[in-house]
Amino acid sequence: MNKLSCVLIVRNEERRIERCLKALSWADETVVIDQKSADKTVDIARAYTPNVFETEPKLICNPDREYGISKASHKWVLLIEADEIVDEGLRREIVSVLDNPSRDIYFVPVKSFFAGKWIKNCGWYPAYIPRLFKKGAVVFQSDIHTNGRFMSDNIGRLESDLLHYSYDRID
Repeated sequence: MNKLSCVLIVRNEERRIERCLKALSWADETVVIDQKSADKTVDIARAYTPNVFETEPKLICNPDREYGISKASHKWVLLIEADEIVDEGLRREIVSVLDNPSRDIYFVPVKSFFAGKWIKNCGWYPAYIPRLFKKGAVVFQSDIHTNGRFMSDNIGRLESDLLHYSYDRID
């Protein structure tokens, strides 16, 4: 099986990062890029991985996505955010794909929740995002927030959802 590096870009995520990191315990490696958190994010991350790197705060993730990918030691990368969970179904599908990958880039359906409720409509589901890919198959520009530029047209889709708990409250 191909080995997997999970890459997270975080800032002030002490409330959510542990749940995310616990759900990634099966991965071969986790890399956390912290944008100078003022809370306990770094301490929590270091309890789960030695691969924690600090950068300057930015308004967007993309510059640090490339940095995180460069710190990943494996050929396959899963981009994940602190407010997301890889559940058992998605984990099994990723492991199966990595056993015998047929694509360079995989789009993952994202299932978003708002204040604990699944947002099924208004274009939020399924939101397919390129999150699993071979190093070099997706490149992120440093000045804008995008899903990256594809360096390969060998693209597939996973079926299992990535759970995204982006908004806990209306405020």
